[in-house]
Amino acid sequence: MKARFPDVEISVRRDNDGFALIKTLYRPTYKYDLDKILSFDMEEKHREYKESAEIILKNILSISADEAKNPSKLTKEQLQRSI
Repeated sequence: MKARFPDVEISVRRDNDGFALIKTLYRPTYKYDLDKILSFDMEEKHREYKESAEIILKNILSISADEAKNPSKLTKEQLQRSI
């Protein structure tokens, strides 16, 4: 049985008369980790994304830390000048 149904847990015992009692328990396996998917925090990932973008803007584009915190306020000329 285990070879044909690897996801099934089988337990066998005998009753008072000597007859076999077979108990099967099916635990499905999933392709993806459901706990990881359900515990996903969008706000935390967005904060990490903003921090990464700030580091890139500060180091690569050579702009000030204040400008890197809110890059949407940068004008087109400021961005072109920093490149």
